[in-house]
Amino acid sequence: MQSEVLKITLLGDHNVGKTCFLYSLVLNDFPAKYTPNAFPGDVNATTYTLKKQMFTLCFNDPLEGDDCLKLKPVSFPGTDLFAVFYDISRRESLQKISGLYERVCEQTPQVPVILVGNKIDLRQTDDQESSNEAMVTLQEACDVAETMNTICLECSALSGEGIHEAACVMVHMAAYGQIPKRRLFRKESKRQTIDVPLDSLILDAREFYGMDNAPSCPGVNVLPSKSVEDLAKMIHDTTCKDVRFIFEDNSYVDAHQIILISAAPTLFQEILTGTAKSQVSGLPQEMFEKISWPVHGGFQNDRKWRIVEIRVCKKVKRKEFLRLLEFLYEGASIAYLKSDDSIHELMAIAEKFQLQDLLTACENVLEGNELENIQKKTFVGGGKATILKDLFLKKPLLEDLVFQVQGNPVYAHQAVIVARCHVLAAMVTDYRTRNVECIRVKIEIADIIIETFDCLLEYLYTDDLPKDVSQDILLDILSLANRYELPRLVTLCEYRLILKVQEISDSRIAVSSVVHILCQAKIHEAHQLSKWCLNLIARNYLKFRTSKEMLRLSEQDREYVASRQWPQKCCLSSRHETLVQNYLDKRKRLFQSNATTRCAVM
Repeated sequence: MQSEVLKITLLGDHNVGKTCFLYSLVLNDFPAKYTPNAFPGDVNATTYTLKKQMFTLCFNDPLEGDDCLKLKPVSFPGTDLFAVFYDISRRESLQKISGLYERVCEQTPQVPVILVGNKIDLRQTDDQESSNEAMVTLQEACDVAETMNTICLECSALSGEGIHEAACVMVHMAAYGQIPKRRLFRKESKRQTIDVPLDSLILDAREFYGMDNAPSCPGVNVLPSKSVEDLAKMIHDTTCKDVRFIFEDNSYVDAHQIILISAAPTLFQEILTGTAKSQVSGLPQEMFEKISWPVHGGFQNDRKWRIVEIRVCKKVKRKEFLRLLEFLYEGASIAYLKSDDSIHELMAIAEKFQLQDLLTACENVLEGNELENIQKKTFVGGGKATILKDLFLKKPLLEDLVFQVQGNPVYAHQAVIVARCHVLAAMVTDYRTRNVECIRVKIEIADIIIETFDCLLEYLYTDDLPKDVSQDILLDILSLANRYELPRLVTLCEYRLILKVQEISDSRIAVSSVVHILCQAKIHEAHQLSKWCLNLIARNYLKFRTSKEMLRLSEQDREYVASRQWPQKCCLSSRHETLVQNYLDKRKRLFQSNATTRCAVM
């Protein structure tokens, strides 16, 4: 589809708001800080439809000043309409227009001119009657416009009042208000046209000319990862700890095997995932002297009661070991580690058991670089997601939770599920309450296919989704994210679905997909995705308006799209429609009279 280009040159005294008018019209914004137009020929383009024809308004905002002759080489050729601006709060800006109009008529008498008054918000907000009396009234401006054989409009670039109405009037006058020149032995020159693509969706308006006023599709704000923080909170959990460390005085502290292994695999993976043994050998020998696995024998619900009991060596003090566990869970104590603590003992433990992050933190304290520790949010967790996925995701190693999905068992771990999803955590608690003697928890998941639940489980373990996930599965995951109250997963699905739409090349398939995604986003409260889809439909209104898929949208959504559609419709109020029609009729009679005069002379 083609769009005719209409060149509109903005003229007027300095500081009348020409550039601000363009900001408000094209960008729907008002510049916080005024930056005058430093270079002639700066162009902003916006597109409208009039009588089923597309017109792209090419606004030329020339160098500031009222000397029109200096602007001739740059601004005048090819102009379809001159928009002459004045400031209603400065009468001198209106008084200069008569001289400016004469210069325009000398150079381009066939080009129509429109008079535009700006800053009408000052008239509404100023409470001083004396100031209001000093302002230019609409009647005064209309009298000036009558002497110029044109019409006058008023608007406010700050509030946006009258901006789009003025643009619609400009389209009518620029498209149909010119008086053709008499051309002998030459064809009438045609306006420049541009092609508007209809074979695919326009995802980025910056790629096409004339779409400066197209609705923007806001990006999706994916919430930051909180997997490390979620697992760190489990240090205070008392429901599913499965390893006990006993000290010399027979006091003890409980923890979670899976969290310790993910935080320090070199230290805990071998002793917690190996076979039952009574003595510890190898690297952990410096820290542990005896392990009993399991402490409590027997089977309950086809599952051993696997609580591992580990006796800590005498040389490891309880305070130091508790600090180490705190570091492995959250690392918060490391950020505020002080030199007056048992820093040397803790540093020795980190060095012996290859805890490099902890070792670096201790060295920073001893060297007086505590600020580097504070600047780091945490020292642990970088390798947690990888280890959790490689060792434990959907694997029976140390599992104590089984989901039944479509008759298939899916292995999981209570520590991870309880930490990451409070809705599933409530299901775990409910099962344990009803089955006090059962250690292994079994939960039936209905109305979910196994592929979707696998993706959900991977998110809980890694805080991310698999790379190659289909659109249908992503929509199912979005439903689960809303059901299980996982806000980061909602935003992650929104982002991935937008990427899926951008990969579709066929416009017919894309139209159907976008509407379907929008409907699902509305159901599952994916507000960012809903807004993105609605603005994408508005931007590609020419493709969507004839599609049956639009009937699936609610009345409210259809109204939203219609109000922001691109290209915008040229809709005039009855007053302005009468003014424009009278002006065009007058221009038509002037053209006919000129033609009659030329014929009589010949």
